[in-house]
Amino acid sequence: MSSFYVDNSLASVQTQSELDRFIDVATEIMAERKFDLRGWEHSNPSDPIASPTNVLGMIWGRHCDTLSLNIPDLRELMEEVITKRNILAASHKVFDPLGISGPVLLLPKLWLQSLWKSQIGWDQEVYIKTSRFSEMAKGAGLLKACSSTKVVTL
Repeated sequence: MSSFYVDNSLASVQTQSELDRFIDVATEIMAERKFDLRGWEHSNPSDPIASPTNVLGMIWGRHCDTLSLNIPDLRELMEEVITKRNILAASHKVFDPLGISGPVLLLPKLWLQSLWKSQIGWDQEVYIKTSRFSEMAKGAGLLKACSSTKVVTL
């Protein structure tokens, strides 16, 4: 049961019979603890119309068995005055429990660290080059195109 994260589970099996067994065992174990497992999703490469679904706040492409980040549009933040509050909001709009976005979201976190040290107020305008903030927003947008093959073994 180490593949569970709150109410989602990511697990890989090789055959339909392994999938059926996993569902049976997981349902039985969780029922003992009064959890009602339902809403199973699985990948099936032979199903060309398997629609993407959300898992762990990410988008799971069931047909290709890939995970990608669900990146919100950060362009509206570019039109506002850049403040410590806006930088924090932008860097926390991406939910990424697996850490895929780490290299891209490191920059706004480093900015926040330096702003914290300089004791700038939350709503005080920050004089970071707008181009740097724009690059961060574009970088987050580029993460939409990134995906990773889901590999989780039990």
